[in-house]
Amino acid sequence: MNALTQQAGPAILDEATVSALLQSLRERVGITIETPRWLIKEYLQERIVDLGLGSLEDYMAYLNAGLESRAEWLALVDLLTVKETRFFRQPEAFALVHDHLASAMAEAKTWPELAVWSVGCSTGEELYSLGMVVDKALRDAGSDTNWHGIGTDVSFGAIARARSGIYPARNLVNIPLPYRHTGIEPSSDGQAQVAEAIRSRVNFFHSNLMHVSSAPFAKFDVVFCQNVLIYFDRDTRLQIIDELFARTRNAGLMVLGAGEDIGWHRPGAARVSQRGITAFKKTEV
Repeated sequence: MNALTQQAGPAILDEATVSALLQSLRERVGITIETPRWLIKEYLQERIVDLGLGSLEDYMAYLNAGLESRAEWLALVDLLTVKETRFFRQPEAFALVHDHLASAMAEAKTWPELAVWSVGCSTGEELYSLGMVVDKALRDAGSDTNWHGIGTDVSFGAIARARSGIYPARNLVNIPLPYRHTGIEPSSDGQAQVAEAIRSRVNFFHSNLMHVSSAPFAKFDVVFCQNVLIYFDRDTRLQIIDELFARTRNAGLMVLGAGEDIGWHRPGAARVSQRGITAFKKTEV
């Protein structure tokens, strides 16, 4: 009997084959899918039907043969990863970034360029939030420093949505009013777009954190990586944090999700003492 049984009721997906598929995904992309198993099976069932295949075994064969296989692995990542995000998701972390930049600009005599990186940017809200914070910090300081930001994510679908900078107006509720006035351009069709002053300074790229060491990016004043590392095992997580810290400039700030550092420490990494926030300032060693 095929792993996908055609009958009047719901299709049945063989548990062992689903587990083998998730293991293959972990080996290829490095992530562990925490989505409930029943929901994974529903997603897979719909995908198998969409592709016109007859069973989960057929789908496994499709994933491992032909030119379409790489694109399908990426489609599978899009299908199974939870891309929950919102503007200013952890307000305290963004306030920390603002205060860090304000303090740094007050101390620095010159600052030729400022760069920020949203790691695992999903559909863009995080990087745009960072952009609004940077823009305000520079305006508050009366600085004409040039800045730019990049967002990276393993999901092509999320990147495509992020690049548009267009969101339902209801999604703006979490943006503090001072940022909303300067960072958002309202629309009459129930949509809103991030202001051109922010959009023009950011770029989004597809990138897998498993290969972050080979990413063609320079160093950053702020590296922001929240709610992404939870997908990786402990050893991989520590390696990724090492790479992110290596991309942080001296006196720069690396912000992680609460508890995601799992005891990580390195020379030159001064932990920021602020409740509910996991962040490190890079000092010269």
